[in-house]
Amino acid sequence: MADPFEQFKESDAAIEQARQTVEAQEAAEAAAAEAARIAAQEEAARRAAEQAEQARRAQEAAAQAEAARQQYNQYGQPQQQYSEAQYGQPQQQYSEAQYGQMQPQTQTQQQYNQYGQPQQQQTQQFTQGASFMSEEDLPPEYRPVSMWGYVGYEVLFSLPVVGLVLMFIFSFSGTDNANLKNFARAKLIMIAIGVALFVVLIVAAGAFDLFEELFG
Repeated sequence: MADPFEQFKESDAAIEQARQTVEAQEAAEAAAAEAARIAAQEEAARRAAEQAEQARRAQEAAAQAEAARQQYNQYGQPQQQYSEAQYGQPQQQYSEAQYGQMQPQTQTQQQYNQYGQPQQQQTQQFTQGASFMSEEDLPPEYRPVSMWGYVGYEVLFSLPVVGLVLMFIFSFSGTDNANLKNFARAKLIMIAIGVALFVVLIVAAGAFDLFEELFG
């Protein structure tokens, strides 16, 4: 026959083990619940931050659109307020009342320059006039001379007698290119300046020798 005290001890041990198991399960459930609560709070905070960012961007876009929509006249007032203050009604209604038909907003607010032309047409004329021309579109007399072309003409003009003759020819009637003609004329001017300086130096040297002979 088994000892009753041993049976009681085994029963107490089983009860204690069951209690510990239940406590462990409760602690695990509490930890899981706490983790879920923290995750829910973080998700809610993230969504709130996204909504605040979207609202801020929407406000900035609305402010930019409002700033772009408002146009100010020469008196510093918005265009719509100026029209209402001057004519007693909006610009669109003023056009309908005067001309008997609806005109586009861009036509009623179109500005004219001092020549009576619309401002937009004047801008288009300046844009068309500012278009760049390629080298092939230029007339032959205004086409630029290349770098190697200048080098070749410099060597050609440096020849003792032939270069001087060619400079005279290109300076007056030998070519229709204005750039080459100006280059030849510049070379002639430089030669003339050099000759003039040389003559001045010779005259000065002769005068100095004469002065020494007379008063030496």
